[in-house]
Amino acid sequence: IEIDVALIPQREKGMTPYEILLSESQERMLAILKDGKEKEALDILKKWNINGARIGKVTDDKMMRVKENGVMVCEVPAEALTNKAPLYDREVAQPAYLKDAQKLTRESIQLPGDFNKVLLQLLDSPTIASKESAYKKFTAIDKDEVMVGPGSDAAVVRVKGTKKALAISVDCNGRYCYLNPYNGAMMAVAEAARNIVCSGGRPLAITDGLNFGNPMKPENYWQFEKCIEGL
Repeated sequence: IEIDVALIPQREKGMTPYEILLSESQERMLAILKDGKEKEALDILKKWNINGARIGKVTDDKMMRVKENGVMVCEVPAEALTNKAPLYDREVAQPAYLKDAQKLTRESIQLPGDFNKVLLQLLDSPTIASKESAYKKFTAIDKDEVMVGPGSDAAVVRVKGTKKALAISVDCNGRYCYLNPYNGAMMAVAEAARNIVCSGGRPLAITDGLNFGNPMKPENYWQFEKCIEGL
């Protein structure tokens, strides 16, 4: 592939090629199109007031080349950035807390003396209580496009100009991952998929939001590694 970073729409002025290549934005996407489809794609972007530009081309020499105003600033084998990229081989260690945390059995749990009090405590928990007090404050929801809003298993948003819709769900129980990162990650994906299906959708893709401690610490890296394996 060959690109020219000077052609990439930028919010800041004076950025170096290095900064542009490393800059990360959820709003910036790269699409590879068939030859001759460029104008059609740019017209769609223009319709929705989205900045877009043709920044390069696909080549057949297995190299990635980056230019700035036509001047070569980077040239590297594409494989070095993909399936032959160097991998970290860090030290891992299972956290010591798991030995005690996973000893809990149903038999070791004492029954509460006041079930009503426990019920109120559960209902007061942020993970169980209704989130309406938070999401009802958002007034910028486009009611014409939101078919199923907050409070349901998944949000369902109409795709303008079509008879299709997008169902989106965000799910994870941090306690499950704390006790077992591998199983916890699998359960998060499964729950999100179930919520999509229960909303009439078909699960197509996932994106993660992994948040862990310092990966230089063996225990943190172990949690990170197991969670990725679970995903």
